Amino acid sequence: MAAMTRSPDGTLVFGVFADAHYARKVYADRHCEDSIDKLSAAVDRFGETGSDFIVDLGDSIDHEPDPETEIRQLVEVNEVLSRVSVPAYFVLGNHDLATLTKETFLREAGSEIREPYYSFDRGGRHFVVLDANCNPDGSDYGAGNFSWDRCIIPQEQFAWLEADLSTAGTVPCYVFIHENLDDREWEGALDPHCVMNHREVREVLEESGKVMAVFQGHYHHGRYESRNGIHYVTLAAMVVGPGTGSNAFAVVRLHPDGRIDVEGAGRQESYSFTP
Repeated sequence: MAAMTRSPDGTLVFGVFADAHYARKVYADRHCEDSIDKLSAAVDRFGETGSDFIVDLGDSIDHEPDPETEIRQLVEVNEVLSRVSVPAYFVLGNHDLATLTKETFLREAGSEIREPYYSFDRGGRHFVVLDANCNPDGSDYGAGNFSWDRCIIPQEQFAWLEADLSTAGTVPCYVFIHENLDDREWEGALDPHCVMNHREVREVLEESGKVMAVFQGHYHHGRYESRNGIHYVTLAAMVVGPGTGSNAFAVVRLHPDGRIDVEGAGRQESYSFTP
């Protein structure tokens, strides 16, 4: 692929997708086997737009009978992402942990960062990756020892998040997570796609006064909500629908004046937010 051209005006560009669920199967509306071609098309677009990095918002793979099969498919995902010479940052999703541990997934995905939650700085901005793949007792999801609709951010991660945001200075901050932090009801109860202690997490983000937007996956329809000055963008799932014509991903541009442009592709909606 040709060398990428960086924006000369200080705009930071990144490619983002969610819920590829890559596997050799089709079920319900999930065409898992088509996701590798969809991802390839997305990576081509990320290259054309000069993306500075790529974010995978989780559920890269789908449940297979054995970890060896999942690892082979995860390697295929990594091979596609590696076609561009920019970092790929992984967010853990619940399907990624159906047979694998967090450590195994991050190692086999080829991630340079092997921690389930972490932060990094690029272009005068601070980015935080959260991991809500924890059971209500605080234990890690892994090898299927969980119920997908019961997840939390444990206290240890809360302490880390507060400290991380406090040391980020005055730069704008952005958060990546798989499960959802904006809550809503479903059949009279909390939507199962939401983190159970979502309110407490949002309080930390809001009190910092630095978080501009949260990008998340998990809810396959995709959605948008604004709460107390923070934009919550839920990416539509890449896996839904057959062929590359039903793809879903986005190119995000963070402008020096604080404007956020989300250029959606396929089934993913586009948004533009002004400060």
